[in-house]
Amino acid sequence: MKEDTGKDDESKVLMPTSIKPEFYQIKFRFFKGEKLAKMDSAIFGGGTIDAYVTAQYMGKKLKTKVVTQGKEECVYWN
Repeated sequence: MKEDTGKDDESKVLMPTSIKPEFYQIKFRFFKGEKLAKMDSAIFGGGTIDAYVTAQYMGKKLKTKVVTQGKEECVYWN
C-alpha cells in the first residue's frame, strides 16, 4: 500500500518536549477478493474487474495496487 500525500492535520499540533510520542504500527494484509461484481462485461463482453482496496485511518488514506481479474473468480494481491 502507498500512503496518500494529502494534507495532514497532525503536523499542526505542537507538543511540549517533555511528552515523548509513542508510535504504533497497524498492518493490513489483503490476500484475496471473492465474489466481486464484473464491471466490464457490458463494454468488453469478457466480464473482468480492476480491483483495489482503499482504507482511511487517522487521516491517512491508503490504497492497494490495482489487480485485473483474469479468468478465475478471485482476485489475488499476494
